[in-house]
Amino acid sequence: MSMAYFAKESADSRLLLRNSAEILSVTFYSGETATDADGSVTVEITDEAGATVVASGTASTSSASGVYTYSLAGQTDLKALTITWSGIWGSSTMSFVTAAEESEDKNDNEEFLDA
Repeated sequence: MSMAYFAKESADSRLLLRNSAEILSVTFYSGETATDADGSVTVEITDEAGATVVASGTASTSSASGVYTYSLAGQTDLKALTITWSGIWGSSTMSFVTAAEESEDKNDNEEFLDA
């Protein structure tokens, strides 16, 4: 029986402050258990226009069981970002997509956080 794998981003990773370095964080699960990848996890970040912000294959950091982070440099333009986390879980190559949006103030975009 194969397990279902999924990823859940940290709430703090969904809304980023403009011009501020931010830590993006995601936890990977197998069933209900936080699960490490079989090897490294990489990240690719694109903006809403499809432009590369962080190149595919960039290494992320494991910070706890199943938790991976990436330190994103401050971004000058307000934009929505798509983050693709890739690795191998249970001997299968998988990619999981999370989203983030940049804002002038983390409190001025409650609609995005409620999505």
